[in-house]
Amino acid sequence: MDNSTAIGVMVEDVMTVGDELAGAKMIFGCGCLVEANGEADRYDGMAGFGRGETTFHTQLARTGVIDADVFGFCSEGAGTNTAMLSLGRYDFGRDLSPLSWTRMLGDDDLAVRTMSWKLGAKIIAGSTNVYTVLDSGTTLVVLPPVMYGDFMKELLDRIVDLNATYSDVHVFEDYSFSTFCFYSKSGALTNDIIRDALPKLTITYDPDIALVLPPENYLFSSWIVPREHCIGIMKGAEGQIILGQQTLRNTFVEYDLENERIGLAVTHCENLREKHAPDGPTRDPWRFVAVVFILLFSTSVVGTAVLVAWHHKRRAGKEFTWRVLDDAELLDPEIELSDVARA
Repeated sequence: MDNSTAIGVMVEDVMTVGDELAGAKMIFGCGCLVEANGEADRYDGMAGFGRGETTFHTQLARTGVIDADVFGFCSEGAGTNTAMLSLGRYDFGRDLSPLSWTRMLGDDDLAVRTMSWKLGAKIIAGSTNVYTVLDSGTTLVVLPPVMYGDFMKELLDRIVDLNATYSDVHVFEDYSFSTFCFYSKSGALTNDIIRDALPKLTITYDPDIALVLPPENYLFSSWIVPREHCIGIMKGAEGQIILGQQTLRNTFVEYDLENERIGLAVTHCENLREKHAPDGPTRDPWRFVAVVFILLFSTSVVGTAVLVAWHHKRRAGKEFTWRVLDDAELLDPEIELSDVARA
């Protein structure tokens, strides 16, 4: 999707995840090399979350570890690289608003139909009826040319308007990210000020699901220059949006492969994780929690801790054993979560 490439081999082996997968055969990827943004690096493996019989969740459902071929993902907001992955039909109760459902398109992608983008009150040209891939392996957002041009013009105009209040706002093109960045020479543009000063983004999906998102869903902060903000939008090919984790922040997305639909709800992912996937065992025998993956998103080197809430069928007479893995213990910080090609 983002022109990155990866080389590796698919392996079938006996895999154990706690007691529930003892002796179960699973297919997974062993990686050799990944190339993104002109740079090559090593990664360790792939756990496929997508469409196809070799995907991780489909195999878990087939072996009866989870109750349905369903998984959810909730990526936390700016200032953290943590996300939560749920497997099966996990019930968050009143902690999560009811999901709004849209049709899953195509046969290969985790894709939906975008009906419009609106920045503040401005409807973005070219955003009507666009095939949209929800891609956890991409950090930023890739828009078709017309849509990209109109969005960038509107947003850059609004950024320049900040000089009416903060007279020292400087906008420049950052060629390393292929985007535009801005900062205040006085350092006045904090995240809180940006959240109030710039317009919200409203994305409407088929049939009429409107998600209202703050500026942090289209901006990212530079990890080199304090209080420097960059636009997390890139120009791509015609007729397709690639929606990376930048714009999926603080949105719980549930992928229901059995019913070919995707559910969405704006939420506070950190609060959801702290309550339903704490760093320790739970007394509830219907789920257990483990830190199992470190993500390396393909468009930038960002290590992301993922806490996994497993919703599975309780098996009579089998006791669960618990162990919480620390990020610094046993885990390689360069494990990639990536899509596995349809088998």
